[in-house]
Amino acid sequence: MYLEGAKKSTGRVRAFVFYAKRCIGVIVKRPDFLWMFRRKRVFIDLNKLTLKENGFYIKEKSNMIKKFNWDKKAVWDNSPIYKKRKKIGYCGNVVFQKKDGKISFIDLQQSKAAGIVLGKTRINEQDIKGYSLNKGAIILEDNAQLQEHKEGVAEKAGKATSVASHKVQQKSDVFHKRIKEFKDEFKEGLK
Repeated sequence: MYLEGAKKSTGRVRAFVFYAKRCIGVIVKRPDFLWMFRRKRVFIDLNKLTLKENGFYIKEKSNMIKKFNWDKKAVWDNSPIYKKRKKIGYCGNVVFQKKDGKISFIDLQQSKAAGIVLGKTRINEQDIKGYSLNKGAIILEDNAQLQEHKEGVAEKAGKATSVASHKVQQKSDVFHKRIKEFKDEFKEGLK
């Protein structure tokens, strides 16, 4: 996070804040003062941010809100996801549109390790009912469709194994064919 024209960072984006299936802003952790005194985190409205190649930029320090009203707003990162009152996993990535903050989809993970090994499942915006502040969880529609999206390490390993075993089988077939030809030639030579 940078202030327009400043060379040093004014903080790091720690979380995106959501309200009614929209991203409304970010929480920024500011650097410690003299490496000893912690400074409060600030909220910055999504409309006040500009995305450039090396990070987010804000035009003025006055865009940083120190006292933020959390009423009906939530951070969705790692929130549990429920479908038909049953927990089915945790929220991974949340992808939203920059212009209005509307959510496009979220990635469902069984756990961090399972997300890496097995891959992620995508949930589209229309399948999300909302966010329950009481449970601290994302609630899906009862008929929500879960789409397998990214291949995990296990799937990649399976593909690599099948390719390798196919190549070995091809080489083995060629080897056995040459052995048979050699035996036939050897038998012909003995006659």
